Amino acid sequence: MYTIEIDDETYERLIVVARLMNEPIGAVVRRLVDRLTTDPEPNPQPQQQPVAPSANTSKESVMSTLAVADPTVEKLHLEEWVQIHKIYKGHRIEGSFSPATHELHLSTEPWANKYFSSPTAAAVAVVEHFSRDVRETSSTNGRLFWKVTKTGQNLRSIIGER
Repeated sequence: MYTIEIDDETYERLIVVARLMNEPIGAVVRRLVDRLTTDPEPNPQPQQQPVAPSANTSKESVMSTLAVADPTVEKLHLEEWVQIHKIYKGHRIEGSFSPATHELHLSTEPWANKYFSSPTAAAVAVVEHFSRDVRETSSTNGRLFWKVTKTGQNLRSIIGER
């Protein structure tokens, strides 16, 4: 076995795809490489960039956008994204959460259109950004940090405890 290095953003995206396809990351990479090396004719059309989900993004539009990159994505079952937020040190941070993959997408700057592999990873990014070097605690629980916008309850209310 060989080891490869990839940047954090690419790895987080691979995690999401692997969860959606219900396959390990290695299988996703192998599938992409196989597809690129066995496709006799490259696609002459420019690739469309994936659209980040928002409050107005429907499941069907996400599916059609993903299908441009990979037609097999039609087999995937995408859960609805839940709108979440957090008011931290006077700043309101908004985003959406996928109960199916536990991925969190933030829509507020400086994280606009950034995906995180977990609620905790996103919460840590927010705390570190606004706290700089002075963190109040060494651990941040994303399930307790984020609020479900519709209900005002923490994220644990829909995904439970670990």
